[in-house]
Amino acid sequence: MNQSTKTIIALLFVSFWLQSVIFGQNKYLDLIKQDNFQKAEKLITNELYDHYDDIALNYAMAILLIDPDYKRSNTEKAYKYLAKSKQLFVRNKDARLLRNLSKIPINLGVFENVNERICGLAFEDALKINTVAKYSKFIDYYKTAPATYQLKATLIRDSLAFQLVTSSNTFEAYQSFVSRYTKAVQYQLAVIKRDSIAYEKAKKADSLLVYKAFANDYPQAKQKNQALKKVYEMAYNEARKTNTSESYRKFAEEYPNSSQYQRAFKIFEEKQFLDNTSQGGNWLRYKDFCEKYPNNSWKSVALDSIYSFVEKTKNLDALQCLVDNTTGSRREKMLLVLHQLMTSDGEKLTLDLFYNKYKDNSLSKLKTADYEMVDMAKKLFLHLNYKPKESLKFDVYIRLAAPREKAFVALQKMISLDLNQKKWKEALRTVKFYAPFFGKSNKEISDLIYLLEKKTDKSIKINSIGNAINSSTGGEYTPVIAADDKSLYFCGRDRKDNVGGEDIFVSQRKDGVWQPAEIINALSFKHSNDAPLSVSADGTSMLLFKSGKILHSDKSTKGWTKAVAFPDIINAATWQADAMISSNGKALLFASTKKGGYNLFSENNASETYHGGNLYFSDIYVSLLNKSNKWGEPINLGEVINTRFCDRMPFLHPDMKTLYFSSDGHGGLGELDVYKSTRLADSCWNCWSEPINLGKEINTESSDWGYKIATDGQTAYFAKCNENGQNYDIFYLNLPKNLQPNPVVTISGKITDKNNQPISVEIHWKDIDTGEDIGQSKSDPTDGNYFIVLPVGKKYRYYIDHEKFFPNKTDVDLRNQKKSTHIETKITLTAYKDLTEKGNLLPFCNLLFNTASYELLDNTKEELRQAAKVIISNHLKIEIMGHTDIMGDENKNQTLSIERSEAVRNFLISEGCNAQNLTLFGYGKTKPIAKNDAESGRAKNRRVELMIVGSK
Repeated sequence: MNQSTKTIIALLFVSFWLQSVIFGQNKYLDLIKQDNFQKAEKLITNELYDHYDDIALNYAMAILLIDPDYKRSNTEKAYKYLAKSKQLFVRNKDARLLRNLSKIPINLGVFENVNERICGLAFEDALKINTVAKYSKFIDYYKTAPATYQLKATLIRDSLAFQLVTSSNTFEAYQSFVSRYTKAVQYQLAVIKRDSIAYEKAKKADSLLVYKAFANDYPQAKQKNQALKKVYEMAYNEARKTNTSESYRKFAEEYPNSSQYQRAFKIFEEKQFLDNTSQGGNWLRYKDFCEKYPNNSWKSVALDSIYSFVEKTKNLDALQCLVDNTTGSRREKMLLVLHQLMTSDGEKLTLDLFYNKYKDNSLSKLKTADYEMVDMAKKLFLHLNYKPKESLKFDVYIRLAAPREKAFVALQKMISLDLNQKKWKEALRTVKFYAPFFGKSNKEISDLIYLLEKKTDKSIKINSIGNAINSSTGGEYTPVIAADDKSLYFCGRDRKDNVGGEDIFVSQRKDGVWQPAEIINALSFKHSNDAPLSVSADGTSMLLFKSGKILHSDKSTKGWTKAVAFPDIINAATWQADAMISSNGKALLFASTKKGGYNLFSENNASETYHGGNLYFSDIYVSLLNKSNKWGEPINLGEVINTRFCDRMPFLHPDMKTLYFSSDGHGGLGELDVYKSTRLADSCWNCWSEPINLGKEINTESSDWGYKIATDGQTAYFAKCNENGQNYDIFYLNLPKNLQPNPVVTISGKITDKNNQPISVEIHWKDIDTGEDIGQSKSDPTDGNYFIVLPVGKKYRYYIDHEKFFPNKTDVDLRNQKKSTHIETKITLTAYKDLTEKGNLLPFCNLLFNTASYELLDNTKEELRQAAKVIISNHLKIEIMGHTDIMGDENKNQTLSIERSEAVRNFLISEGCNAQNLTLFGYGKTKPIAKNDAESGRAKNRRVELMIVGSK
């Protein structure tokens, strides 16, 4: 035993002896002083077993372990025991104990002295062994060693390490040195050596990727320019070999400084034009090319191609574009074709629009004939019911006006009485008689013949919803069925319980029976007409129509709030209506007369009828909710859905694919018919299948509109004139299988706190496979009930992430689900305020590890990212506790549990957590939460727990 060590031990012995009444540990120092190490070791170890966190015992063990005469002396363990003793000392707040410890003495100064001695002994060991590994271990392990030791160890280690890499003289050796010893004095020399060897390897490989990797990996290397030159040559040769616009675009984009750039860009422009227009047959390809690539030098060629396309197809929009931008004989030719197409509806409004814009003398004879035909149609009064005594007038007009659209409307009127009496054969006979006047390929005629010839589906039954809703004196219409099928909202007029002109009512279904309807006073007013348009799938928001605008009211704890208009981006025209929010809360569908649609007119003209009636010239649009929770610029659903006439009343089923809407522009039986179409891609809102007419069993000769489909897809609700023909009543019918939407899964329940009190929160859901957030809803603020609808075919995660409550999430796999079904699930949320008490654990369940590993699993990382947000936002102080299962060596398990805690701590720090708020402990196998006799239990024990120990 050297003199300095003996002196320290002697002083410690005296201190412990002086406090023998208070501390029993002096006998251990006596034994150490007397070199009776075996007995001292036994007594200290036994006491530590029962008093693991005793400050003085841990301190005594550290003193024993640094005695060089003790055969099991171990500076590493001494350092560990001393560190623990100091940690316990610092955390201890017992003033009496601290006073007693100071008399021993045990204080920070003593800890500092002993620590310096231990680190000195460790450094002497490193000097003796004199290896890189030994110095590295000293630096990494003895974090509290004096700076002089750390500096000396670092300099010696770096020098030894550089000698080793120099002797091997390999890329890997220099790279390893550069990566590990970034502050070494030999660092720059190692970089130069590494770069030189790396470039020689690149030359030997002689490939684009290798040269490129060299230039990217070693940007300061003197060989970089040589490597880049090789990259440019090889990359250009690859672009030439692939020989596509994309290959040249990528080259030009990636290598703008290359000498080959101009040559590549010129070829790229030419190929870009060919790629986007080579299929031909659609002028929009050229139009899109011009709009998409306005700076492409081939734009003029695209414009000439549009002209060639117009000559072949006579497309209305393309024609108008060219007529407005050409002169001479080409313009005259295109103008005549434009007239034929633009005025094909046979309406005065359209003729006025055309002739007010194009006043060419060459059109004078056409103009006279057109307006004569308009006068003839005006005498038919197509906006009124058909009278058989006027049949000769209709006959003459159809013969002369066909194939104009208005002639088809006249034909619909001629068969209206037969349709009303379900005389399908008589109606079919009339249509076939006049079919030749409309040409061989008139789609409206062929579709109408198909509807009339198709076998009648007798399974479809139309039923009144009953007297609980329909009144004997008033009218009920615009039915809105809630997604959970438990509430029916509607507009009532002239009822005994009305307060104004039109008011909003609701009926609740109990045990399958509709209860008497009640007025919603909060949304019904004496001096206004109030009508419901739709209710969100979660039942917390209602859309309303008032004075041509779309409004919304939200549920609060006190009931429905005052209705507020949507922003101007939605209410952009003087009339918009028929709005609904999709079941995922992300899309708003509505009808509008806004400019930019497929209609020739943006607003209705009150002085004249159009298309046999006075319907609005509306298109159907969709607005998507952006990441800022604001509605975006409306998107037109496209020409498959919208026509130049009236298209409205969209209802997108919760399957997010099946659209039901009303239109008088797709032919049909007369006025507005109801159609079904399917969205062809989840990401596309103007990609739809050809609309299907719901058929003569459902549609009539009059306007059919406002159909709402139940979530199970089997029932349709709508309004029509009652038997008296004086008022509207609400009816329902069973949809046949071919007209039903896709199946969906509904999930509902109640969201409460730990005291079973209802909570109003947002619920979000995502597609697990893509990670995309695709839906959101709210729980009812009055009772905490929630309701969400998920289309089948995907794996979902629905979750709640609220600032006051701990996150909650549930996964549901619907990839193999084939039928509609319902899931009932109650959700109990834990408030953050209930977690702040010392000792509470954050309720994460996936902080688990593989056997004998401290590597973070993907699920664990996902949980820790969420944990980091919780910790940061709530300023929590966390104790990270690592655990293992029972398998393996006890000491190794202890070390492994600490390593697991360290891995979690490092990850949380990388996510932004304050390191000072994170302490860690390792408990090895000592605190299992499940039995270790099976793998399922052991898996639960291989864990890390996050315990709250305080907050700022």
